[in-house]
Amino acid sequence: MNDKQILSATLKQHRKDLSLTQEQVAQVLEIDRSTYAYYESGRSCPSLEIAAKFAALFGVTVDALVRRAEDDTTNPRMHDEDFRFLRKEEQNLLLRYRRLSYDARDEARKYLEELHAEKA
Repeated sequence: MNDKQILSATLKQHRKDLSLTQEQVAQVLEIDRSTYAYYESGRSCPSLEIAAKFAALFGVTVDALVRRAEDDTTNPRMHDEDFRFLRKEEQNLLLRYRRLSYDARDEARKYLEELHAEKA
């Protein structure tokens, strides 16, 4: 398998692991669904900027998108089977959170902790 084939298979697997449609991934990344479909089918390759967005969304490194890790049991991607059972707005919040920088994630967590403390 070459890098392009590995990337396309990896994108598809991560998307399915999160129980997302191609349309949902495309919306989160702000690209056309057909563009995403081309990436997933191996007909074209994303730019480094788009690859970084995929990595953030799926919770992996850009390197992990193109490396075959058949025996890697410590893969950091989300394995949460319950994701697909979340309400749509909960899924969208999680997907948006995963697109944030690490600093912005820290800010979001702090904000949520403050909100939770106010309610208690």
